Amino acid sequence: MDQRKMMAYAVAAAVLITAAVIFIMLLTGNSARTPEVVLPVTSEAPEETGGNSGTNDPEGLIRAEVNVSTVQAVISKLSRPDSYSRTLTVGREEGQKVWEVQIWVRESMSRIRLSDGETAAKNLLITDKLITVWYDGDDGVYTGPRSRAETQTETADAFSMIMTYEDLLLLEPEDIIDARFAERDGRYYICVTTEDPLLGYVTDYEVCVETGLLDYAETRDGDTVIYRMSAVYAELSAPPDEVFTVPQ
Repeated sequence: MDQRKMMAYAVAAAVLITAAVIFIMLLTGNSARTPEVVLPVTSEAPEETGGNSGTNDPEGLIRAEVNVSTVQAVISKLSRPDSYSRTLTVGREEGQKVWEVQIWVRESMSRIRLSDGETAAKNLLITDKLITVWYDGDDGVYTGPRSRAETQTETADAFSMIMTYEDLLLLEPEDIIDARFAERDGRYYICVTTEDPLLGYVTDYEVCVETGLLDYAETRDGDTVIYRMSAVYAELSAPPDEVFTVPQ
């Protein structure tokens, strides 16, 4: 096994372990700009999709020929906006506990609010140097240093329990079993399906080209859904100062 593949598997395993640890901690705890994307251009003109003709590719993009061979090059051109707000749900099978995850990002600061609808919501403020944690209705505020072994964004992603499309760039091309460009509800998506060669898990990703954010992800072990993330709301503007204010 070559060094690149070993590194990809190691990173994937680390992400799964980190997400699992944070998920267990939560269960047992007290509780705008449009990204510019340059896509590989197909030599054929894109077909008309019909419906509302007022919505086009953001920034006048030409529809790409997205397939298993080109999708990593396409993903590498994507970037998240510097500032945004979004709400997601994270869980597993239907009927099991689902977390509402609210995320506010402004440059190098991230605020996260995690709520399961049963216990006090957990809040985190993550900056370049610090992580601050508090719970709704609780006067306690806990602050500690942030690990410099990862970026501020990577730390925020881990605590948010969300998957990211950047992980696709670490995979071997043969681990990608399907990729396509799709239009739904007036928005354009890059849809990717991968299969873990070690565990056999199949994961679907849906990346919104307009927002530069991952809107949906689902991992299955056979017919069993072991992870599901779905976007509910997104706003591509800078959140106000009070969002990043720690309660006194």
